[in-house]
Amino acid sequence: MTWPGAFLGFFYAAVVGGVVGWAIAFIYNQIVARRTSRENKARSESSLAKKGQQAQRNRKGATHKEQQLEGHDGNRKTESTLL
Repeated sequence: MTWPGAFLGFFYAAVVGGVVGWAIAFIYNQIVARRTSRENKARSESSLAKKGQQAQRNRKGATHKEQQLEGHDGNRKTESTLL
């Protein structure tokens, strides 16, 4: 084996190894990105449903609070007068 042949083989192996490594990393990143986007979509749909339920609870709570603020004589009391 000659020195020029050794260097040529070294650079050839480095280039081929780099290309193969890049291809594997690219494919892996595509798989992870698809899986992550699918999980995020499911998580956001779940989060939206929870926010909707929380908003309904808040509306019910506000209505109840308004009823508490309503006096027996029909006059509205402020929260500061209740404290």
